[in-house]
Amino acid sequence: MKIFDVTVPIKNSMPVWPGDPEVNNKLIISIDSGEEANVTSIHMSAHTGTHIDAPRHFINSGESIESLDLNTLLGEVEVIEIDPSAKHIDAMTLKSLDKHIWPKRVLFKTNNSFLKLLEKNYFVQNFVALLPDAAEYLIKKGVKLVGIDYLSIAPFENGSETHIELLKMNLIVIEGLNLVDVESGFYELIALPILLVGADGAPARVLLIQK
Repeated sequence: MKIFDVTVPIKNSMPVWPGDPEVNNKLIISIDSGEEANVTSIHMSAHTGTHIDAPRHFINSGESIESLDLNTLLGEVEVIEIDPSAKHIDAMTLKSLDKHIWPKRVLFKTNNSFLKLLEKNYFVQNFVALLPDAAEYLIKKGVKLVGIDYLSIAPFENGSETHIELLKMNLIVIEGLNLVDVESGFYELIALPILLVGADGAPARVLLIQK
């Protein structure tokens, strides 16, 4: 059994979505300063690094993060590698994969991984993402969870439509997955968000287990 931790480490000077707060991770109480323990303070968006979107992220009446179905967040997942030359993932991209049966959970490894965008200390706008017709296609195929290897499942510009298509159907979205060292194929997924009550998203620890 091999375990891949595909979680992006939370640290200062990591890429965040433009407009979100920069990560500020620091000791506020220190043994070196004469205190009896070390205590760390962290300030960041709930959508920092590897995180999960809840429907409330784009649908005000949607479910918040603590309501997501654990049965969907745990179980078999397929990592699907998209041709690195693809600038985006649209319905034709997915149809060209010639999959007769789609799994319940899919993670897309794209050129984002080959360029190691999540390892940079700045945000890159021209990342590979799902277009709205790809979101519709996945829904029709019965997919219940989708993940991708950069900070958004949707393009930088005009990304709300892709999010809404997925989240209005309560499809779970995982963003910011480090798939650089992960090959295409089937794994067991463990994806658990922090229980931030009422939140529209939350950081998550995500593991892929290869048996």
